[in-house]
Amino acid sequence: SVTDDCGNTMDVTQIITVMDITAPVITCPADITQAVDAGICGAIVTFNATATDNCGGLLTFVYSQDTATLFPVGATIVTATATDEAGNISSSCTFTVTVIDDEAPIITCPTDVTQPVDPGVCDALVTIDFPIVTDNCNILSVLNDYTGTTSATGTYPVGVTTVTYEVIDVNGNSNTCNFSVTVNDTIVPIIVCPGNITASNDLSLCGAAVNYTAPVGIDLCSTVTTALTSGLPDGSFFPVGTSTITYTATDAEGNNASCSFDIDVTDDEAPVTPVLPDVNAECIPVIPTTTDNCSGIILGTTTTPLTQGLVVVTWDFTDAAGNSTSATQNILFNDITDPVVPSLPDVIAECDVTIIPPTATDNCSGIVTATTADPLSYSTQGNFIINWNFDDGNGNDVSAIQFVIIDDVTPPTITAPVTVSVFPNNSGCTATGVDIGTPVTNDNCQVVSVTNDAPTVYLLGNTTVTWTVTDIGGNIDTTTQIVTVLPLTSIIDPVACDTYTAPDGQNYTSSGQYVAVIPGSNDCDSTITINLTVNQTTTSNVNISSCNSFLSPDGQVYTTDGVYIAVIPNVAGCDSTITINLTIDTIGTNNITLNGTIFSAIQEDVLYQWVNCTNNYSIESGEISQSFEPIMSGDYAVILTYNSCIDTSVCLTIDLNLIIPDVISPNNDGKNDLFVIEGIYDYPDNILEIYNRWGNLVHRSEGYKNDWGGINTEGSTYGGDKLPDGTYYYILDLGKDKSVKNLKGFVYITK
Repeated sequence: SVTDDCGNTMDVTQIITVMDITAPVITCPADITQAVDAGICGAIVTFNATATDNCGGLLTFVYSQDTATLFPVGATIVTATATDEAGNISSSCTFTVTVIDDEAPIITCPTDVTQPVDPGVCDALVTIDFPIVTDNCNILSVLNDYTGTTSATGTYPVGVTTVTYEVIDVNGNSNTCNFSVTVNDTIVPIIVCPGNITASNDLSLCGAAVNYTAPVGIDLCSTVTTALTSGLPDGSFFPVGTSTITYTATDAEGNNASCSFDIDVTDDEAPVTPVLPDVNAECIPVIPTTTDNCSGIILGTTTTPLTQGLVVVTWDFTDAAGNSTSATQNILFNDITDPVVPSLPDVIAECDVTIIPPTATDNCSGIVTATTADPLSYSTQGNFIINWNFDDGNGNDVSAIQFVIIDDVTPPTITAPVTVSVFPNNSGCTATGVDIGTPVTNDNCQVVSVTNDAPTVYLLGNTTVTWTVTDIGGNIDTTTQIVTVLPLTSIIDPVACDTYTAPDGQNYTSSGQYVAVIPGSNDCDSTITINLTVNQTTTSNVNISSCNSFLSPDGQVYTTDGVYIAVIPNVAGCDSTITINLTIDTIGTNNITLNGTIFSAIQEDVLYQWVNCTNNYSIESGEISQSFEPIMSGDYAVILTYNSCIDTSVCLTIDLNLIIPDVISPNNDGKNDLFVIEGIYDYPDNILEIYNRWGNLVHRSEGYKNDWGGINTEGSTYGGDKLPDGTYYYILDLGKDKSVKNLKGFVYITK
């Protein structure tokens, strides 16, 4: 405001702007050193810079890498500035963030290996799996102390070798693991026995002292102990016969080999030749003996005929080895003993008999057959005597008698003729001249007569006729027969088919009551009331399809197409006639084949259904083609259906071997997109793990079902990231089947 001398005033306004042009002063934190976070190749580092400003207020800090972010291993220089509310930016300051990798890599060694030596050498080429290694950063090297390389595969000596693997990461951290390689000496020693030895017995002894050179075993890898394990040592007394000597060589590892040879001592010494005295005998002399160095007492044998009178007998004495000597002996043979008189049983028969001559025993002749002048065949009833003579051929004989009795005691049999019914044909309503038939007779010997007591005239009603049969032995049997003279009036209830002929000759074709009059002599007519039932025959025509064959109602079996007539008997002869138009269906063959892993049915143009025989013939869902490839081992068959024919093939067994591919190409072209392990369904409890080249798990599946297509399903990329091309390592655990170790190998992914 301004005022002049006259008191006039004027007001004006002025804007005064105060500007902050002074930048804040920033102070960086001290350098930071921090270890990596667990499992990460870096660390989350938190820090704060400070600053002062002339005006105060809110300051904004800017860093070249923000606080609370992941810093990599190593030194990172962080530049910081501060800005005040007026936008003045401080000069920069720097500090260093150092992340130290102090986390050691993880290494899992292969399992211990046990292997026999290679053929012909004392060591073995052993193939060793690679260890599994992982690290939060990267691996620099994986080496073992046996080969000095990544692979421990190499030649190992007999015994146990401990191998140490060391893994070093890029930051110098290291770790170790151990496993053992055991090479077993399985090579048996070599031992060669001398050849078989043959020696003759020592004089008067049943054996011989024999010397031989004992074998000595040798071995490729260790010292050998040789021992006699069967038989007698060198220089021993060996009995006549074959003695087997066995030596066994055993090395330091317990491997052993044996060899054997035979020492055959032969008995070449004949028995002592005896001096035999003269003797008397009836038939068989006392057999002389002698002695032998091996066989002891030896009985003599002879081929000289031992006849009656003075005989010079040559006796042979042979021991068990075939050595023999002989001597002669004068023997006077004189048989003075009769045959033994036999007690002969009576021969009893009913009709006839032929006698077999009896025998008796004799001290010289053995069995003596009797002779007689009496007949040997008898067929007449009665009692007979046979006089037998037994002669031993040396002038000694005896006699005996035998009774023969022919006595028929079995009665004959007789079966009467059937009942006879007639109408009166004589005065007084009687019947004459009735044919009553002939009975059936039988006898074990002979029938001599058949009689009956039949009257000449039969009265009205029933008459009993008695038949009698008599055989050659006087035995009889009887039976009775009924002869009926029908009354003048009677009622009958016949059933006929189509047509009935009445007793008076009339024919009827329908059911009803009819009367028939049968004229008789002497005004004795018969009147018959007929209650008639007439049944009609039937015919039909049917069309039938049957599998392989058809059993017709009349019992006939047909196996080919055609028109057939079947006649089925019915009551009163009323047959049913069926015309059958038959079609026979067939299935040519129910055989199946197995080619590789594919079953095929041989029969074409039928319906198919594959079944699992192992699982109680359960249906394989959707498998209705002529060919079928199962995913599990087991027994399989096919059910074939063609019209009315259903047939099941035999069951064939398939054992699916585990076949693991070494390459997949998951490019969605429908070919080799998945890691398909043939036979994996036989192991439902399997566990599949797949690792990348750094040992990181990229896929794990329990109960794997051939559905992995190169996708990373583990770790920070979980969710479906496709794995890059390269080589991956798998471990397949077959679960409960502990007979098979974990399977390991490599699979290559290429797109």
